[in-house]
Amino acid sequence: MALRRRNLLTGLVALASTPTWASTTAPVLQRIKVVTVGAPNVDTFVAWYQALGFRAAERGTISTALARSWGTPKSAGRSYVLLRAGAPDFYVRAVETDAVASYRAPTTTGWNAFEFVVKDVNATYEKVKASPFEVIAAPKSLGGKFASIVAMQAKGPAEEVLYLTMDTGDPTKSSLPQAQSDIDRVFIAILAGREMRAMEGFYRQTFGLTEGTSFDMPVKNLARPLGVPDDHVFPLLLRRAGKAANNIEFDEYPATAPDRPRATGQLPPGNAMVSFTVARLDDIVAPFAGPAAVGKGLAYGQRRCATVIGPTGELIELIEE
Repeated sequence: MALRRRNLLTGLVALASTPTWASTTAPVLQRIKVVTVGAPNVDTFVAWYQALGFRAAERGTISTALARSWGTPKSAGRSYVLLRAGAPDFYVRAVETDAVASYRAPTTTGWNAFEFVVKDVNATYEKVKASPFEVIAAPKSLGGKFASIVAMQAKGPAEEVLYLTMDTGDPTKSSLPQAQSDIDRVFIAILAGREMRAMEGFYRQTFGLTEGTSFDMPVKNLARPLGVPDDHVFPLLLRRAGKAANNIEFDEYPATAPDRPRATGQLPPGNAMVSFTVARLDDIVAPFAGPAAVGKGLAYGQRRCATVIGPTGELIELIEE
């Protein structure tokens, strides 16, 4: 099942490259540093991602202080792994969670996909096909003005969804970041919610994200798993963080879309959390999940971190840098 059709992909690249309004103040969120997946089996997660060229950079257990900062006290003592593929200071993290049998991507609110830039999407497609990952949609050019953009989608062991995208055109003119490895870093984190106004307003007021554009369109292959007619129109919106090629995409789901289920006191299953760098935690007024902590290891480097609860219940981790 393709999560979005060719015309949706075309629109999203248009979003990433052609703003219709701009921020008058610098956004608080700077760049995406870590994307976290809630996974029932960390070892399985590692094995699947190694098949795509990721390598383990750090293993350990979640500290009590970090778990409290996430608002997930039962994450304390759980296994985690940091994986890296290309960018030296970007990580994919898996944190052990109890399985949530009822969860199926992409039918709930919350973080629903992470979009990676890749060097050669056709080679990546072959890797995905040879791996345990499920191919959701094969590589396809967006066509027209964006014919140089080619994208595919896949689903991992914890129902996490990955979009894998490249630009085959002139790199000096591309709105995508340049991949330094077969699969590099996330440049768009996709958030689903039932009210676009609530999502947009929260990120504008809390983090100063105003630059971007929006459009409405039907997305048949998203409508079907959500149980709405094929011609249902989905409002879509992109917002840019402070650093280039670091974006949040908002997808407005029908009012009937359920909240993300999760085990009590733990991270959500699947695409669970996105960690952004910020200059100062003290400048942020927001609903924090717990007290700030001093993070250890590669993702934090002894810097302070805290986690904000967003309008769909999504976890937005902030790391001082």
